[in-house]
Amino acid sequence: MKSIRPLTSNFAVLGAHDEQFLRIGMLAERYFTEDPNTCLLKLRQLVEVLAQATATHVGLYLNPEESQYDLLIRLRDRGILPPEIYPLFGELRRSGNSANHALQGDHRTALAMLRIAWQIGVWFHRTFHDPHYRSGAFIPPQPPKDESAELRAELSALSKTVGNHQAESQEQAQQLASLSAQLLAAKDEQAFWEQMAAEVDSEKNELQERLASWQASAAA
Repeated sequence: MKSIRPLTSNFAVLGAHDEQFLRIGMLAERYFTEDPNTCLLKLRQLVEVLAQATATHVGLYLNPEESQYDLLIRLRDRGILPPEIYPLFGELRRSGNSANHALQGDHRTALAMLRIAWQIGVWFHRTFHDPHYRSGAFIPPQPPKDESAELRAELSALSKTVGNHQAESQEQAQQLASLSAQLLAAKDEQAFWEQMAAEVDSEKNELQERLASWQASAAA
């Protein structure tokens, strides 16, 4: 059995809203090292469901077939997405589209989009759960084996920053402890991530049902 690093995630706090959000975020971080293109695809998937969840909280969710572009415009025009947050959703939507249609995506782009997705996650949590939440520093992902000097310097700087912060969310710590237990119980690390990816795929319909339920509650 290969050694397993302690499990951490920039998206742990999203588990307080829906475990599917956390799973998608963790998979994006996982793919960063070996496959930045897939990392970008997962980040696009994450912000899509976060935009839909945002709409449900204010009773503006229509259906899962509405395009992300149209949904973001509606949320912006209704004043739900602040001026500093709306462009972040757009950046991730465009990078995800490039990764999907043009098979584009390098580690520097993936790292930048991970940080943007983290900022969106913090905004989402503060807006709909805890306005006083303090996130601490962004946790840099594992560097690729062939990292460039520029990327190495950027990751090193992020590591120094995160070293100066302590985890401040008990709920986040509980989420990570649960997932760490699953990871340690797995036969190996690869089996854990394969299982998580399978759970994300299998629960797509269930997530849409939960979004519809949240929308009905908000409308009521």
